Amino acid sequence: SSLLIRLIPHSEFADGVPLSISRQEIADLSGVTLESASRVVKALERQGILDASQIGMITVRDTVSLKRMAEAL
Repeated sequence: SSLLIRLIPHSEFADGVPLSISRQEIADLSGVTLESASRVVKALERQGILDASQIGMITVRDTVSLKRMAEAL
């Protein structure tokens, strides 16, 4: 979650921010396996925080919740 927060342009801290990033890129940047990154993305999708239905694109639907999660880490 902290990686995704850092990728959001500061001028666009609103819901519905699209990020052009794949799950593999998230895994590489986070230093985890693709499977681990996919599990986290899926969990955030189930919570309504992210939408990763498009290949290579993740939309942050709830930036406040994502930011809270990042701060809790």
